[in-house]
Amino acid sequence: MPKFKRSKIFLQIGIVIFLFIFVFLPVLGHFGKKWHLVNLPSVIPTNEWEKFSSQEGKFSVWFPGVPDITNVVVSVSNVDVLQPCYFIWNRQTEYAVGYGDWPKNLEKLKPEQIFDIDQKGVATEVGKIVYQKNIVFANYPGREFEYVVEGKVRYSGRVRLILAGDRLYQMIVIFMTANPHSADREIFFNSFRVQD
Repeated sequence: MPKFKRSKIFLQIGIVIFLFIFVFLPVLGHFGKKWHLVNLPSVIPTNEWEKFSSQEGKFSVWFPGVPDITNVVVSVSNVDVLQPCYFIWNRQTEYAVGYGDWPKNLEKLKPEQIFDIDQKGVATEVGKIVYQKNIVFANYPGREFEYVVEGKVRYSGRVRLILAGDRLYQMIVIFMTANPHSADREIFFNSFRVQD
């Protein structure tokens, strides 16, 4: 094969490889993301997640920013229980951690009964339960459930309950039903730690 023909073939192969790498792959990747059945769920950049610790609450968790705090009063068997709640809104999603100590003067209940009471309150006051699963989190009993609220704006909430002794932790992520951002939710849920 003449030297000129060989150079021409290598040049053509080089052009094809160049076009494939710098033109075809980016376009294919763009269309793959655009037309893929599952949207890429993570929307919060890694550098926005910050570790938050509460000495009073004896827990730590990663929030996408610095949370605010409010106090929620919950009535359990006609006993008011004060529950501090740390929360932040980030990209149409709320991340919150609340906790409360189960009153010692109340009848001792099994973890599943406590979870049922909490979940029933959500189902009665907020929305329809669409998912439920009992879990174990770092040797503590727990439950995860999800609810949906119908209306002009359809939104959902995923709740993870963890019972550590007499303290009930509630982790809540509220999101637009169509945009669950499940990867961000898992970062939040999986970063939670109970501090003894």
